Amino acid sequence: MTSGFPINLVETDSTPCLNLPSHRKSNIRDAVERVFTRLALAPAFLSAILSWQAAAAEAAQQTGTTARAAALANDTRDAILLNNGDTLYGSLQLIDPTIGVRWRHPSAAEVIEFISDQVSEVRFGYRPQPQNDSINSCQVRLSNQDEIEGNLLSIDAERVTLETWYAGKMEIARKFVQSVAPKPMERPPVFEGPAGLEGWTMGLVQTVPNAGQWSYKNGAFYATQSASIARDLKLPDVASIQFDLNWKGMLYIAVALYTDYMQPINLQTKETGPDFGGFYSLQLNSYTVNLLPVSKQEPLRYLGQTSVPALNQKSKVHVEIRVNKPKRMIALMVDGLLVKQWIDTDDFVGKGTGVRFVHQGQGSVKLSNIRVTEWDGQFDEKPSAAPESKTDLGRLQNGDKVSGDLQRVQDSKVTFALPEGSTLDIPLNRVKLLQMAGQKMERPPDNTSTVRATFRRGGSLTFRLEKWDQQEVIGSSPGLGKLILNPAAFERVQFYPIARPKPTARATPMGPPIPMAIQRDRIFVPGGGRAVIRGERLFIDGGRAVIFDRGRAMVRPVAAEGNWR
Repeated sequence: MTSGFPINLVETDSTPCLNLPSHRKSNIRDAVERVFTRLALAPAFLSAILSWQAAAAEAAQQTGTTARAAALANDTRDAILLNNGDTLYGSLQLIDPTIGVRWRHPSAAEVIEFISDQVSEVRFGYRPQPQNDSINSCQVRLSNQDEIEGNLLSIDAERVTLETWYAGKMEIARKFVQSVAPKPMERPPVFEGPAGLEGWTMGLVQTVPNAGQWSYKNGAFYATQSASIARDLKLPDVASIQFDLNWKGMLYIAVALYTDYMQPINLQTKETGPDFGGFYSLQLNSYTVNLLPVSKQEPLRYLGQTSVPALNQKSKVHVEIRVNKPKRMIALMVDGLLVKQWIDTDDFVGKGTGVRFVHQGQGSVKLSNIRVTEWDGQFDEKPSAAPESKTDLGRLQNGDKVSGDLQRVQDSKVTFALPEGSTLDIPLNRVKLLQMAGQKMERPPDNTSTVRATFRRGGSLTFRLEKWDQQEVIGSSPGLGKLILNPAAFERVQFYPIARPKPTARATPMGPPIPMAIQRDRIFVPGGGRAVIRGERLFIDGGRAVIFDRGRAMVRPVAAEGNWR
């Protein structure tokens, strides 16, 4: 290499890192920032760089692994995000479209009130969720792409009826339903935890300076320095491995799958290191994921990498790894979405049944809710876009399809009327997806929703909000009618712009420029009055204010009072 500075390529089970002298790190970081700023590089990437800096500065001020790990404990704080990019932590007290958003902050003596139009979303801290042991659990997708989970009670010509823990019985107008996907019963866990450090093997990452160890607190593992932890989880041949991953700063972590060796492996010197059986190294960082089959005497092979936007846009994800050992297949899902599926054209290299987590020390990491179960080998079926379809469609677990009129679902039995005039009854547990005819569907009017609430278990619900406090959520929807919901079911709520009547235009004589102080998207006019300006850029030309909204110039008179829309 001709970079001009020494490079020490370090790799255990994770992506290569560069160890540089401290003065070189500072110079390179400054240069990279200048280049990225001038080129206006992707905001997500620049945001990741800045968050890494902030995390590094915070880590430098803290001492002791316990203190740093405590900062990543189950966080029950809520966060409010404003349209100007500001974020404030605290607890939500009330959302009322006529009043605004009332917020409690520990440093404020009184409740803070925000104008609804200035709030982008509210994110909720940790809330415990009940276990779902229903045999008829399903995911209902609506024509506006909302997804609602519940216990399927029945389907008839007019409605789909669910029983839910967060809203009681829900009756959904069938004309707004796109599909119903029965969810397979959760299999008993092979492993569920962690419940402590007992049974886990701590490994020392010797190739990385300032290596540390994972710590345990309140049902989670924490690492603020390079660290390795492993355990024989008795992985089945066809397995689902799930866990929640939180991080601060840059993400660099590797998961060794089907390993028989509990210590971390230096991939550069694996041939001369201790003996170990083969395993798969799944490498995740803030931008990409990669999968490597690792054997003692075989050269490294890369099965392929892909970018994962969620890893640079979020700081918390739910990871699921699905493995079918007989088919030599490994798949990665992030927040319920399939990211990539790898097929090893050679023999399956994993020689053990253990899992090893190796953190490369680029930030702070929290690992929780580890759950291993057997997997049925099936992926979730997504409805295909068929707006012109005239008949309902049933897709079965064995790959068969049934086309006709879905008459009803009752007592765990699906009844189809077939084109030739006969009927067919199918046990619900054999059904993978029920898709409604496109020509029978309707979409709710666009002006009927003011918020989109995202469930913690996935899916979302859009509705017109009447009130949201700490006890209940009240709203309404064309397809579901009146709604009374448990707020603990949601991880965030996003606000849609509220349609308001336009004010009557007033003629204002042109005159000399009026002095004013500009603060982001607001103009404060001396002498009273405040106007909220929506747009990308703004300048004052004489007595006129010119706002650029998506490239279109809007000219409004500058006045001491009044609203501009």
